[in-house]
Amino acid sequence: MNEATDREIIVTLRLLFKPGTLDMVLEEIIPIARLTREEPGNIEFNIYRPNGTLDQLLIFERWTEQSALEQHLERNYTKRVLTLFDENLLNPLSQSDDVTYLSDLLGTPPSR
Repeated sequence: MNEATDREIIVTLRLLFKPGTLDMVLEEIIPIARLTREEPGNIEFNIYRPNGTLDQLLIFERWTEQSALEQHLERNYTKRVLTLFDENLLNPLSQSDDVTYLSDLLGTPPSR
């Protein structure tokens, strides 16, 4: 097992959209998010709007492994979402400023 590619992948995206575009973007990405939740290797996929904001989203994703995330990024509907982001974000999506990869320091909680 390759630890770098076989461990759970957690990703967050912080997205700030051009004023007035978020509702249109949400109309397209909500159905795609539901498809994403059904993909092999997806553990969790959530879209949040921070309280008090009109044009910002936070996307939280958990994948079983890197290869599952890579397969997700190759899907046509994911490419459509990335195009929507390119067209409607206030600034281009920045891997260093807007995308964060997280490590779960506590690990999987025990079953109850």
